[in-house]
Amino acid sequence: MAPVVARFGRDRRIRKSSEFENILKTGSRGSTDHVTVTIAAAGYPGRLGVSAPAKSGNAVKRNKARRRVRDYYRHAFAHASPYDVVVNIRAGFSDLSPEKAKETLDVAVSKALSHRKRSGDRIHHRH
Repeated sequence: MAPVVARFGRDRRIRKSSEFENILKTGSRGSTDHVTVTIAAAGYPGRLGVSAPAKSGNAVKRNKARRRVRDYYRHAFAHASPYDVVVNIRAGFSDLSPEKAKETLDVAVSKALSHRKRSGDRIHHRH
């Protein structure tokens, strides 16, 4: 197995709000009490965007949550997956143990991926 690269360069991050919006509109979602994950098909390599609003805790907790998500992404998507992933952190995520945080992210990612496998597209009605 190839070693996991420790750096998380700009080419692997989703940085622009327009990119976040596009992924949130076109991707499939999976969520738990502490996190929502949106996954959209992308080019090679895939990228990660993390949203940690003020409601999810103070700056220390938000940064801790971001580090955990980046670490999870490095291991779960180590082989440069063809997906762009946006993770929205909710209150309480940074208080989880590292094992529970990984478990929570696993559940949300698997839900998002299973939604991708459904046949047919969802129809969105505008009112």
